[in-house]
Amino acid sequence: MTDKPLINRIAVRYCGGCNPRFDRLGFTARLGASFPDIEFTPFDPALACDAVLVNCGCLSQCALQDDLPADIPRFVFGDEKEFPNVSKFVGCVIAGTCDTEACDGCRALGCSHFAP
Repeated sequence: MTDKPLINRIAVRYCGGCNPRFDRLGFTARLGASFPDIEFTPFDPALACDAVLVNCGCLSQCALQDDLPADIPRFVFGDEKEFPNVSKFVGCVIAGTCDTEACDGCRALGCSHFAP
């Protein structure tokens, strides 16, 4: 039995960066350090991914989302203070509970599977 996660890629959609309030790339680098077995890559519709993080540079959260897959978990954030919540989301994705009723964490955090 292995301790490696069943997922391997989480895509990151970045906003246009017109008014960034925090280091968006640094935020993703911190996630990579926290989850070294996961590949965090810029969103590319040609590449399969297990979840999408929409990394907005400010609270207006205007990053384009129309072309993101609707059938995988998505988490939108616009503040570096969201690091604990984004980390919890990634943990739920790794555990495979993000799109199930077992994932109270993601439901409370606003994961796309539980959006009203």
